[in-house]
Amino acid sequence: MQMRIIHVGAAIAAIVLALTVARTDALAASDKESCSTTSTDVTHLNADTTEAICDAAIGPPNKATAHASDLGKAEAVGQNMGTATAHAKGTGSEALAAGTVGGKGTATAKNGGTAQAESDGGTAAASSSGLGTALSFAAPSGKAKATARNTGTSFGAEAAAEAACKATANSNGAGSLAFAECTIGGSSVSAHATRGSTAAGSDIAPPTCTPMNGGIAKVRSPMGNCG
Repeated sequence: MQMRIIHVGAAIAAIVLALTVARTDALAASDKESCSTTSTDVTHLNADTTEAICDAAIGPPNKATAHASDLGKAEAVGQNMGTATAHAKGTGSEALAAGTVGGKGTATAKNGGTAQAESDGGTAAASSSGLGTALSFAAPSGKAKATARNTGTSFGAEAAAEAACKATANSNGAGSLAFAECTIGGSSVSAHATRGSTAAGSDIAPPTCTPMNGGIAKVRSPMGNCG
């Protein structure tokens, strides 16, 4: 099963472009940088490249908070009464959180992980560590949570709640891949993969579970369960 989270990729690209054009960098004197804002853009860039970026615009009040340390990069964008919180720690760690239309986005990246959470009126959370990649998207009243641990640069967890539903994806171990997507109000989909396994679940298509290396591939969804 091939699943795509179009909203996450498009929104992140737009945010990165906007921040690149509009932000003003400020050099600081430690390897820990933080910022918080409700109506303006704020950036703190350390000489060692540790960076915290906060952006808030379009109809305050908004809230954007970012914390970065040990060569990490954290970006938080709050727009149209949205809330965003990003934490990044460790070399190569990147966390990007976006909250719009009253939504809440939270991204946490550690030890080289990449986490991107976009909330468009819902609640989105993404957490990654050890080269894990986690992506999440939540539409109004939706809840999406993606967690990836040590999955490698090309693998991880993706969760998308395209309606007032719940999507949860968890992956752990090199090559592990977990997808969870819900599009129908009130439905719940979860996917869990370990040790290089693949688990993909949806509320509009049958689940797919491919266990590998003695690992776990597990899906729970309205369209059926596996693993």
